[in-house]
Amino acid sequence: MKRSKMLRAVAWLLCLVALASFLPANAAVPSTTEEIDRAIIRLKKTFRDGEYWNGYNESLDRTGPNPCPCGRSSCGGCSCDCGKFVVKGVAYAKQCFGFACKLGYELFGSNPYMGKWTKIYAAGEFYVGDIIRLRRVSSNGTVKNSNHAYFVHEIIGDTVCLADCNSTGPCRVSWRIEMPLEELRRRVALPLYGMDTTGYAWRYDGNGYDVAAHCPTHPVFYDVAKSAWYYDAVDYTYANGIFNGQDVGVFAPENDVTRAMFVQVLCNLSGAHPSKKESCPFTDVDRKAWYYAAVCWARKNGVVQGTSATEFSPDRAITRQEMCVILYGYSAQISLPLADAAPDFKDAGDISRWAKKAVGACQKAQLIGGIGKGMFAPLMTATRAQAAQIFMSYHKNTVG
Repeated sequence: MKRSKMLRAVAWLLCLVALASFLPANAAVPSTTEEIDRAIIRLKKTFRDGEYWNGYNESLDRTGPNPCPCGRSSCGGCSCDCGKFVVKGVAYAKQCFGFACKLGYELFGSNPYMGKWTKIYAAGEFYVGDIIRLRRVSSNGTVKNSNHAYFVHEIIGDTVCLADCNSTGPCRVSWRIEMPLEELRRRVALPLYGMDTTGYAWRYDGNGYDVAAHCPTHPVFYDVAKSAWYYDAVDYTYANGIFNGQDVGVFAPENDVTRAMFVQVLCNLSGAHPSKKESCPFTDVDRKAWYYAAVCWARKNGVVQGTSATEFSPDRAITRQEMCVILYGYSAQISLPLADAAPDFKDAGDISRWAKKAVGACQKAQLIGGIGKGMFAPLMTATRAQAAQIFMSYHKNTVG
């Protein structure tokens, strides 16, 4: 009896193992608008605009400048079949179509050729995450004797934003293609070259994307809306290598800036590359911490002081008056000192004595303003969005 129960248990276990082998590797399949938007950001991080992709070894190939083994200037009709879409050693598509399938596979964890996807011929509407196959049309409207493929990554109003490979060069990735909705409908309705069907939108069956719920965001940070007051500051500081995100696709604009973060950003701004071999007088700054070298650099160069003789308090949110003091010290260190001035705020009496000169100098240089009604709020902490605005102003007015 015991042997029989044991055999049944083993049989059930084997069934579960067999079932698990058929499940997609990525169990957390994005389905909502927000989840898909976040996943698109991750795709853009992996398959970067302007880089190369040829599909070999199921990975991104960035070996340029001419990764096409045939040495062609275009992948059209390429005999080496660049850009293969490969899953577990099996090639399903190639070139631009292979790349679009690869993006769809990476987004939903499902191979379009193995089910859970539906082809909608002569599609009249499109979802983010769709794979589009259509007849190629030249810029002057001439219908060509070839087909092309795109991946839909954003829809803004009547504009469909597309990604592809090869349109800007052999095996080169582009996320910058835009097409009016009506034009895309027209092209998809054309007969595919060499086939008996029209073009189509290949859609994942679990795609619940709602265009109305989409808020256009920064191309790198999904949590920075284009309508946000700090959008330009985040974009500027990121583009200039001053500010990075807190995670893939995440800037976290409303999070507080810690003292360690602020010093690290200042170190980025300076272009310094300090070594972790430097000694640091602060006992609460661990040598293994990501900010160790930046804090040591700032202390050694007289940019910062500690919160005590032996402590820096790296994880404490920085105050507005502390930001001014550090910027003031940094400006002197790089021989671009800020002009001294008395702070002109209604609550100037609340500003610490050791910070008044720095706050006045930052106000005069238009690096930092008040919070409204003539108030400065020296002990208020600053968000990452506010810090990005300050660093943009500083870089433009003092360094740039």
